[in-house]
Amino acid sequence: MWTRASMAVEVQNRKLTRHVLVKYYIINHPPKYNLRQHRRMKKYVFAHFMVGNTFSYTEKDWLDDIKLAHEHNIDGFALNIGREKWQIDRVSDCFAAASRIEAPFWLFFSFDMSSLPSATSEDIHYMYEYLERFSKSERMLHYGHGLFVSTFAGEQSLFGQPTLDRAWCFVKERLAFAAQSPIHYVPSLFIDPALYSSMESLDGAFNWNGSWPIQLNSSSSRQEMECSSLDSDNHHLQNLNGRTFMSAVSPWFFTHYGPDSWNKNWIYRGDDWLYVRRWEQLVAMRDRVDIIQIISWNDYGESHYIGPIKGIQPKSQGWVDGYPHDAFLKLTAYFGRAFKEGRYPDINEDRIFAWARPHPKSAIASNDRVPRPENWDLTDDKVWVVVLAKLPATVLIYGPKNLKVDVREGLTKISQTLEPGDGMEIVMQRNEVVSVYAQATKYELARDYDSAFRLYIKAAENFLHLSRSASAAENEKSQCKKSASKALDRAERIKQMTEKSRSSTSSALGQSKATTKLTPVSVDYFSLEEQSYVLKRGGNVNGAVFPLWHEPGPKFIQKQPRLSSLQSKYGAVWRNEVEGVLTEDRPIFPQDISQNIVTDCSVCASISCCIEHDKRFGSNLAKSIFQTSFQTSKSANVLRSGHSYDLKLLFNGGWRRISIDAQLPYHPTSGVPLCLACKSSDIGQLEARKLQTSWPSILEKGYMALMGGYDFPGSNTTIDLHYAVIDVREEENGRFVIVLDSWAHSDSLDIALRARPEVLNVFEGIYLNWDPKIWPSSLIYYAMWKPSSDRKVCTHQVRAKLDRTGSDSEEIWVLLTRHINDTRQPGKFIAYNKYHTSPHVLTKTKIPTLTQSVSLLILVLCEDPTEDTGFDVTIFAPKHFRLHWEKDIPKFPFSKTLEDILTSKNSGGNHTYPTFMINPQYHLRICSSKQDKVRTARRTTVVVETNKDLPVQVMICWSQGQRLFEPSQKSIAATSGSYTHGLARLTTQLLPGDYSIIVSTFEPYQTGAFSLSKGYQGDTLSAAGGPSFNRYFQNPIYELNLPAQSQIMIRLQLLRPSAGVSLNVTIYPASVNRISSDHHVATSEANIGLFLRLIIPERKVDFN
Repeated sequence: MWTRASMAVEVQNRKLTRHVLVKYYIINHPPKYNLRQHRRMKKYVFAHFMVGNTFSYTEKDWLDDIKLAHEHNIDGFALNIGREKWQIDRVSDCFAAASRIEAPFWLFFSFDMSSLPSATSEDIHYMYEYLERFSKSERMLHYGHGLFVSTFAGEQSLFGQPTLDRAWCFVKERLAFAAQSPIHYVPSLFIDPALYSSMESLDGAFNWNGSWPIQLNSSSSRQEMECSSLDSDNHHLQNLNGRTFMSAVSPWFFTHYGPDSWNKNWIYRGDDWLYVRRWEQLVAMRDRVDIIQIISWNDYGESHYIGPIKGIQPKSQGWVDGYPHDAFLKLTAYFGRAFKEGRYPDINEDRIFAWARPHPKSAIASNDRVPRPENWDLTDDKVWVVVLAKLPATVLIYGPKNLKVDVREGLTKISQTLEPGDGMEIVMQRNEVVSVYAQATKYELARDYDSAFRLYIKAAENFLHLSRSASAAENEKSQCKKSASKALDRAERIKQMTEKSRSSTSSALGQSKATTKLTPVSVDYFSLEEQSYVLKRGGNVNGAVFPLWHEPGPKFIQKQPRLSSLQSKYGAVWRNEVEGVLTEDRPIFPQDISQNIVTDCSVCASISCCIEHDKRFGSNLAKSIFQTSFQTSKSANVLRSGHSYDLKLLFNGGWRRISIDAQLPYHPTSGVPLCLACKSSDIGQLEARKLQTSWPSILEKGYMALMGGYDFPGSNTTIDLHYAVIDVREEENGRFVIVLDSWAHSDSLDIALRARPEVLNVFEGIYLNWDPKIWPSSLIYYAMWKPSSDRKVCTHQVRAKLDRTGSDSEEIWVLLTRHINDTRQPGKFIAYNKYHTSPHVLTKTKIPTLTQSVSLLILVLCEDPTEDTGFDVTIFAPKHFRLHWEKDIPKFPFSKTLEDILTSKNSGGNHTYPTFMINPQYHLRICSSKQDKVRTARRTTVVVETNKDLPVQVMICWSQGQRLFEPSQKSIAATSGSYTHGLARLTTQLLPGDYSIIVSTFEPYQTGAFSLSKGYQGDTLSAAGGPSFNRYFQNPIYELNLPAQSQIMIRLQLLRPSAGVSLNVTIYPASVNRISSDHHVATSEANIGLFLRLIIPERKVDFN
C-alpha cells in the first residue's frame, strides 16, 4: 500500500527515531464553572469529531476523550452527524459524559450533508430529531443570539426549496421550532464567498479548506510550494460583513481510497510545519476570527486526527495503525491557549516535536491496488521539527547529515532532509549531561552497543545527580528524573537486545562466539557526581535548602524561624532594632549573654565560649561567621537595621550559607527581646547605660533557622543543661573551673567556682572544641547508608592509603559525621568501632612507627535507617603523611556470611566464665595451594554484626576442625580485642590449616541475632598463557571434589570483555604429585570458549 501516513511525535517518531528525549506536559485542572454564566466565551477552540467512527464507543470512551481534549485547551467537540441511525445513541452517551465534568465543555452539531439526504422537505427529520432531543442540554453551545449549528457542505441541499438560501432559511425555522430556541447557523458551504452577502440564512461561515494549500498542483513552482500561502480566510471575511467567522486548522491531509470504496485518493501538501504555521497565522489574526475548528479529532480516513486512535476505523488501518499523532495534541494546547488569551504562554519545560513519513515520497507499494495519490510529488522527504525552549539552547539532529542549531527562547522551526535506511535522533543541549546522552544515541545508531550502554548509564547517573540538586526547581528535578528514566530504559533495551542476540547466534552451551558483549558498569562512589550529591543533599534540612557557601545560584532569605511555644504565648512579634542602637563599638563579655526564654543553653554556652576565646586570643570566632560589612572592622559590633546577613556555618560536611534578615522576636508591648539577649557594660558607667548588642541574637537566629526554629530539640531543660567553661586555672589551694550559666543574667554575677573533682562528679560530660588546622593533612569522603529490607544495620566501607614521608607522630584521627536532614527525628545510632548516638564519632588510631605505608579499612554502620542517610568520613594526619582513598578495594575470592542467634543456651560470656566454651563455634579452613613451595599466610577478616546493645567479641583459635573445650593462650591466633557493642572485627594473617571461630558476649545469657562474615585472600591470580608456554600451570588452578557422578557447567568470563583476549577452561584429574597436561578430562576447545559442560564420574579433579 502506498501510504502518506505519518506519525507526529514529541521527539519520538516510531519509524524515524528511536528514543524519547524530552516529553513533558503540564495538565492544569481548571476550577469549577457556572455553566450558564459561561455560555458565551469570546474565543473558542473546537475539534471536529466524526461520530461515524464511534460505533464501539461507551460513555467512558467519550469521557476519556472529553477530559483529554479539555486538558489541552480544547473547548468542545463539533459533532459530525451522518445518516446512520445508531449515531444518535452514541451522541446521547457523549452528552451524558460531558455532563459528568464540572469544567465547561461545549458541543454543537456539524451535520454532514455529504451523508444526510436533503432533497425533500421530509429529509429535515434527520436534523430535527437531534435538536429536539439535545437542545435543552447544558452542554449545547449557545452563541450570538441562539443555538449554534454548523454543517459540512450543504451547497447541494435544497430540501424541496427553489434556492439554496431559501432552503436553509426553511431548515433554520424548523430546527428553531424543535429546539425552542433561535438557531445561529455557521455552515461550511463550498461556494463562492461573494454570495454570502445575499444569503439571509447565514449567521456566519466556516472556511473548511483554509487549513491546507489546496491551490497547489503538480505544475506549481517550487517557490509557490515552499511555505505556501494560506490566505483564503480573507475572502470569507470580506464578504461576511461582521458575521461570525469560524476558521480551520489541520496538521495535514492524506486519503487513499480506490474507486471501489469512497474513491478519495489525494494529498494536500502538509510540509513546512503546516500545523504550526497555520496556528501562528490564526493567533496573529485572532481579532477577526471568532472560533477555530481543528480538523480533526478522529477523522482517520483523511489522516488529520490529533486524538487517540480508537473506535471503528473507515478501512484506514493501513495508514493509521501504529502512527499516533499525540504530539499534535500537545502543540494544540500551546497554541489554543495563545489564541484564546491573546498572548503566547510561558514555556516552563523544553519540548521537541518532530514529524515525517516513514518512507520516501517516490516509494512504490507493490501490493497496493490503489495507485499513488494525486499530488504525491508535492511533498518533500524531510523531517519537520518544532522546538519549544524555555531558555536559549542548542538542538542537535543526528542523521544522514548531522545538524546543530542554536535556538532562542520560545519557538523555533527546523527541518532536515531524510534518506532511506537512516534513522534520526534529536536532542536539546545546554550542558554536558545532555551531551552524554547524545553521544550514547550516536553510538547506538552506529551499532556500537557496548559504548552506548555505558554512556546511557553515565547519562542516567548525571541526570539523577542534577535531579538531586538542592538549588534545582521542582519541575527541573522532575524533568531530570524522567530523562534519567529514559536513559536507563535505553540501556535496558540494549541489554535485552544483546542477550537475545547471543541466544539466537550462539549454539547450545556457548560453543560459538557471541556477537555482542557489554562491559559491566559499576557505581563510582568516588566520582565528583556521587560525592557532590551527598554533600548537596546535606543542605536539605527540615524542608528548607541551605546551599553550599560557594555554590552558584540566586541567594534567598530564609523564612523566619518557627517560634517556641513560650514565645508564642507572649505574643512575640518580628521587628528590627531601633536605628542607632547598633552603631557604637562596645566590648562584650561571656557574662553578658542571657539565654532568656528560649531553651537553647547549648547555643548560648557556645557563643559565650567564642566571646571568651576572642577576648583572650583575638580569634574573632563568633563574628567571623557573619559575612557582612561589619567584619571589615575587627573591633566593630555593627549590624545595620533592615539588612540581610549571610552566616557561614559548617553543617553536614560542608560550609553552608544561612541567609536571614535582621528582625528579632520581641514582646509586643514591653519591647523586651524574646530571644538571646546581650547587654554590654561600659566600664565605670551606671547600670542604666547598658546597651543592647544584637549580633549574638542574630547569630542565634541563624542557627535556629538551620535547626528548624526556636523550639528546636537540641536542648531540653528537663533532660540536660549546658554550661560554658570560660576559664580553667590552677592555684595554690587547687585547680578551678569557672562555669557560666547563661540562663542567669549577668546582673546576678552567677559565676560558679568549682574544684575540678567536683566538676567531674557533677557534670555528665565535657565537650572539647579543637581546631582541624592542627592536622596539616586531611582527607574526606561522602557517602550514604541506604536502608535494606533484609538487614537492620546498614554498613559501608572505604579504605585509605597512608604513606609516611617523615618521622611525624604515629597518631591519626578519624571523624565519622552523620548528616542530619530532620532535626526533629531521633538520632540514629552510628558506629565506627563502637556505637554512638552523637552525630559525630571521633576515633584515634596509631600507626606503627616503622611502617612507611599502611592501608586503613574504615567500616561504618548505621542502625535501622528508614531512608537514605548521608555521612562523611574525615581522616586527620600529621604533615608527613600523604593520604588518598583506594577506589578499588580487592574483594576476597573466598568469603561467606551466615546468620545465627545467641540464646540463653549458647551465650556463655567472656573467657573468665566457665561457660565460655558453650559460645557458638565455627570451623574455618585456610587451604594451601599446590603451587606453594612453602606455606603462605593468607590475609583473613572476620566480622560479627549484631544489635547496638549487645557487646560482642570474635576470636580465632588453632584447632583440628573440632570443637574446643579448653583453649589455651597459645591456641589463640587472633581476637577482635575488647568487647564492643554491635560490631566486632578482626583482620590477621593466618597460615593454611584448620581453625575455630568463637563468637561471645561479655556476660553470659546476653542474647540476640547476629551475622558472621569471613573472608580470606587466596593465591595471587596471574595469566600465564596456553600449554605451549612453559608457565601454563601457573595459571589459576581450582580443585573440585565431586562425591558422585555429576553434570557440571563452568563459565569463565572477563569482568571487562576485550576483543583481544582469548579464554579457555580445561579440567584435569587431580594428582597428588603433579598435574599432567597430556591427560585432560574435558576442555572448552580453542582458547575462545566461554562455557564448558560435561558429565564426570565420581572422582576428584582439578580444573585449570
